[in-house]
Parts: sequence; C-alpha cells; structure tokens
Amino acid sequence: MVKARGEFIQQASQENPGCMAAILGMEKEAVINICKEASQIGVCEPVNFNSPGQIVISGVTDSLTKAVELAQAQGATKAVMLNVSGPFHSSLMKKAADMMAQELEKYTFTNPKYPVITNCDAEITKDSSLVKEKLVKQIYNSVQWDSSVTNAAKSGVELFLEIGPQRVLTGLMRRIDRTKKALNIEDAASLEKAIGEISK
Repeated sequence: MVKARGEFIQQASQENPGCMAAILGMEKEAVINICKEASQIGVCEPVNFNSPGQIVISGVTDSLTKAVELAQAQGATKAVMLNVSGPFHSSLMKKAADMMAQELEKYTFTNPKYPVITNCDAEITKDSSLVKEKLVKQIYNSVQWDSSVTNAAKSGVELFLEIGPQRVLTGLMRRIDRTKKALNIEDAASLEKAIGEISK
C-alpha cells in the first residue's frame, strides 16, 4: 500500500507539477487570505498546519512564488520555497487519491486495536471503513497536525513519543502545548533515556 501510494503521488506530481513553501510567524487566517489572493494565478492552498505560526502551503509554482512575496510583504518571520518534488496534500493530488481508492479495494481492513487520530481531520478514528476512506482523503487534503496533537491532549494523552530521526515533531509540540511531555526516540541512547523518563 505504501509503495502504491508513493507511485501514485509521483505520477500525479509529474502530471500536475508544483511545489510547497513554508510560512512562519503569521496567523492562520492571514495565510489563508494570502493563498486566496495567490490562487488567481493558479492552485495555492494551505496544506500543513504544523503549529501556531508555522504553516506550509502547496500548489503551482508561480502562485506559490506570489504567496511567498505577499507573506514577506505582510511581515512573515520567514517565507521560503521548500525543496520538494511536488504540490503534496493539495487538490493537485486528487488523481493520486482516486487511484489509491481503487488500490485499497484489494484489501480487507479490520478495526484498529488502538484508536488513530487521522491528520486529515484531527478526529479519533476507530472504524475500519473510515480508516480506508481517510487514507484516501489524506493524500489531497491538508494535514491538521496542530489540531491532531491538541485533540490527543484533550482526550487525556499526557506523554507524546516521536519515533524517527531529528526532533521536528517534539519541537512543534513545544509550540502547540508546553504542558505535555514529548520525547524523541531515534537511537539506542534516546530509547534508554525515554524509558527512564517513562519509568519515573
């Protein structure tokens, strides 16, 4: 499934080329309005709501260039194009999502043992049919990361573990909710440290 998803997204990126840009230090509504203005040139959409003051936009390169210029003129702390190979999570990925929907029909899903917060809507999901639906939706819809973390905290989660290299998500956690503990696990040493923290 992961292999197919990657192939479909690559194909969609080749057919609908574009890129992404990061905008820091602006309110969500301001970024949305900038995207609306830049959309007069072509697709330009806010697609990654990472944390308060950190939003990634996606779409056609010319429209994103315009959006970056507008953000800089309106006082963004930082507005830069990202080195990526496509306009991910935007409506330009709809064809990839449609192909993924067909691919997923080959598989039978069972209800997850643990609830999953799906980042396309930041909702707690327990139903297998909804998981399949949201795996498709996630390809061409925005990533609601800040809301996903906030909703996890509201549901009672006190400890967040980031698995993988670097500490990007742990860093975002400090912007979203400083009252919760977040630990990064990327090697044996950080695993031991995390175990020690959890055992306290």
